[in-house]
Amino acid sequence: MNLVNKAAVTYFVDELKINDHFEALKSYLLMSDGMFGQSLSKGIFTLIDSGVDITASPAKLNSALHDAMECSTVNRRLSLQSLGNQVTGDVLNTLVLKYDIDWPSNIIITDNMLFKYNEIFKILVKTKSRLFYVGQNLVFTWFCR
Repeated sequence: MNLVNKAAVTYFVDELKINDHFEALKSYLLMSDGMFGQSLSKGIFTLIDSGVDITASPAKLNSALHDAMECSTVNRRLSLQSLGNQVTGDVLNTLVLKYDIDWPSNIIITDNMLFKYNEIFKILVKTKSRLFYVGQNLVFTWFCR
């Protein structure tokens, strides 16, 4: 049994590069890649500020994602979606950053795990949203003096 366990671990680590998938999840869903996170956040907030209903504009959301991808060495397994209907003030809860994972890697990185990563992603986007709008208000206050 020990030999089978070692072979399975070796297969996932060496052949399937499972650690690269974990690094991608950390970089993009947890926004540890600062350039990507900043660019994606700014793109989303700009869309919202311009009055775009992001729940009905998947092309515009993915345009913001592709712009962010150009700022980084991002993995091309990402897509950005808005699920559900837009409710005033709650539009960021509808965002989902999808990470496509192939079989058999999806045995380790399950849909449930990706759901939990997306919950953290939503919290981070909401936090960045607050910082973005506070920064805008500070600039406005500074110029209005």
